[in-house]
Amino acid sequence: MLSAELLRSVKKRVEDTLCGRHVVFHHVPKTGGTSIFSALRRRYAISYSSFDLIHIYSAMEALYPDEDQDSIKRRTLQFREEQLLWFMYADRRCIVVDTPFSETAYQKFNNKYNFITVLREPIYYFISTFFWNVKSDQDRWQVDQSPEAFLKTPRARRFGEFYARFFSGLSMKDDDPIAPAIERAKQNLQRCAAIGLTEDMAGFSTKLSDVLGVRVRIGHENKSKVASRDHDRLLAPETRRQIEEISGPNIELYDFVRRNFTV
Repeated sequence: MLSAELLRSVKKRVEDTLCGRHVVFHHVPKTGGTSIFSALRRRYAISYSSFDLIHIYSAMEALYPDEDQDSIKRRTLQFREEQLLWFMYADRRCIVVDTPFSETAYQKFNNKYNFITVLREPIYYFISTFFWNVKSDQDRWQVDQSPEAFLKTPRARRFGEFYARFFSGLSMKDDDPIAPAIERAKQNLQRCAAIGLTEDMAGFSTKLSDVLGVRVRIGHENKSKVASRDHDRLLAPETRRQIEEISGPNIELYDFVRRNFTV
């Protein structure tokens, strides 16, 4: 019978042969994640981990039925960070998560894991996220307002600040100042080994292959039946101007990435 130590050694040799370098993909929803999930899953089939946000929310709501959605959101964020760290301690080669940037994960594992992400042009990100929620079958996220009415809500501001909140590693509370989150997000984005743009998946695929040491082919899956640019045509010029204003933090970070991480 093979010893546990020998089995671990064999497993590592197989992974070294078939997989690329260790990677954590911080997925921002509605930025082409499905295509990247599929590409990474094919490349890291024997050592790949991810989790489903809907199932985590459902679990938290079942465990804490008397708590409001803000409390459930906080518990879900904490669980997602804990699960990310569990995957990393378990030595998963590829981890795909829609978890905000974790300072703890970075400090513990930056010498081992390559952190990567993708951003989408902020106006189309906002529009795509809005219409996805309009059509969502999840009551907790569904939007039943017109774009014009939605833009007057705190949730609209949350969409426009999402990149900063997500990558800052700071609190995700809506009423926390946004300026510190933007600056911290810039610092954390500079820690990433590769950052792509949804509008240039071919370029990101090349960059990712260099970083991970294996060829990663990113296709185009889960394309919306009505693309963001088609949705954009449904919006009045004043509505689009308001989206641009609300999306100021996202635009600042997107432009920062374009200046510093793309050719």
